[in-house]
Amino acid sequence: MDSPKNKMIGVHNLPFFGQTQAFMGKTLWDWFKRSKAHFSDIIDRLNCHIVPMFLMFFVMMISANIFGAFGMEPMRCLRSPELNEEEREYALDYCMSKNTYYVAPEEGIPWSNKERRERQLGYYHWVPIMMFLQAMLFMLPNWLWNALNQQSGIEFIKFIEESSRLKTLELSNPERPTLLHELQEKIAEAILNRQAYFRRRMAGCRFGQSMGSYVSWLYVFIKALYLLNVTGQFFILNSFIGSTYRWWGIDVLNALLAGENWQDSPIFPRLTLCDVPIRRLGDTPRYTLQCHLRINTYNEKIYLFIWLAF
Repeated sequence: MDSPKNKMIGVHNLPFFGQTQAFMGKTLWDWFKRSKAHFSDIIDRLNCHIVPMFLMFFVMMISANIFGAFGMEPMRCLRSPELNEEEREYALDYCMSKNTYYVAPEEGIPWSNKERRERQLGYYHWVPIMMFLQAMLFMLPNWLWNALNQQSGIEFIKFIEESSRLKTLELSNPERPTLLHELQEKIAEAILNRQAYFRRRMAGCRFGQSMGSYVSWLYVFIKALYLLNVTGQFFILNSFIGSTYRWWGIDVLNALLAGENWQDSPIFPRLTLCDVPIRRLGDTPRYTLQCHLRINTYNEKIYLFIWLAF
């Protein structure tokens, strides 16, 4: 008969124990393939599944608009009578690839290039990439949780799967006592196997894979990551779109409550201006075209949804 010492060491060879996996040794499929067992709460699923799903849908919608799929055009510009047909096509392509700038209808168009550059809108070209990165950041804490909780030496997902299976079995099912006994034995052996194979000092507490504090500290760390992610993304969006973005949602809500028009926003303007230099013999005149930035119709609704969600 095995000694208690051998029994405690042998626990790492059981199906539920000792299955620590190298953090960087996973394939791409391993990152996305997850057990159907509910190993997360509603907040986790909201952050790592629902929000990224919406963001990826927005990425596809905006990308389709940018590339002109399904007959959609991201921008249309008025044709200047001073340009011939070929130059008009060139001007439209130029404006679609270059940053436009916004001047309110009641204001005069500034003459200096510096003032025009200060009014440029450069974010709308990068909206799909930005939203894709946002989706990845929302999924990152869950990836870390699924990868690092397995380093505790106990495969919690298997415990949950077996416990869920036990819950579905009827009391009269002959498999129920056997399964219950196996779970009891494995939990008891996990409690007996207290000796950690590495320990650390963290905030004055003993910290190790077998000390029982590893998963607790990891859980708190992941929850803090979720909070940090939402807070950080709000400030990143403020920098990406403009300094007034943090108050823009409040202004929209106030306008809706007051019955005012909230769609004429300088943050997501529909009508913008584009300067097209066309080289001619001995001169390079600049032609200013007025453009309808249709893509901002979608950007405005999407970022209002994101602002309210945050």
